[in-house]
Amino acid sequence: MIRNWKRTGVALCAVGIGYGAAVAAQGPAMADEISVGTDKQTSIAVTIYNQDLALIRDARKIDLQAGENDIAFIDVSAGIRPETALLTTPGGGLTVTEQNFDFDLLTPQKLLEKSVGTTIRVFRTNPTTGADTSEDAKVLSVANDVAVLQIGDRIETAIPGRLVYSAVPANLRARPTLVAMAISDKGGSTTVGLSYLSLGLSW
Repeated sequence: MIRNWKRTGVALCAVGIGYGAAVAAQGPAMADEISVGTDKQTSIAVTIYNQDLALIRDARKIDLQAGENDIAFIDVSAGIRPETALLTTPGGGLTVTEQNFDFDLLTPQKLLEKSVGTTIRVFRTNPTTGADTSEDAKVLSVANDVAVLQIGDRIETAIPGRLVYSAVPANLRARPTLVAMAISDKGGSTTVGLSYLSLGLSW
């Protein structure tokens, strides 16, 4: 059985991420990356097949540069099969040289794992006075949901308080994202179509 579903200007899926650890500042995911969110979406069509499989056609308006472009399609389906992804433009002129699906989503555990070897800050709250104190902590390792921290001249294996990070690692994404490096014959605003197969959708 095949069922079709079409809408215009609506995201297929949106993943909201919340986490208890704090992040003091966050820079762009990558330098010169063209982030294309669902606000640039012009149409989307979903064809649902049997066996938990669907074909998704997602069109978005992108300002391309002549030459090399690093394009990040944000809010693709989390069940995407990246090897099936195909980028096209009307009339051609876009050549994809590399593409990857960033499946490492921003969670407290992933944030801690990606911070191994870096220094973070640990805040403790005095239960009597409510006052906060903080210390620098180096993340030595994270395994089986247990972190090993070096705080001053001691090693701790339990999270002693709130963890505060200065930045989000560049290889973590808040939402499922397909990243493609593509060469465009010309610059300017154009509609780029992304089609791919996805798991996790059924009727």
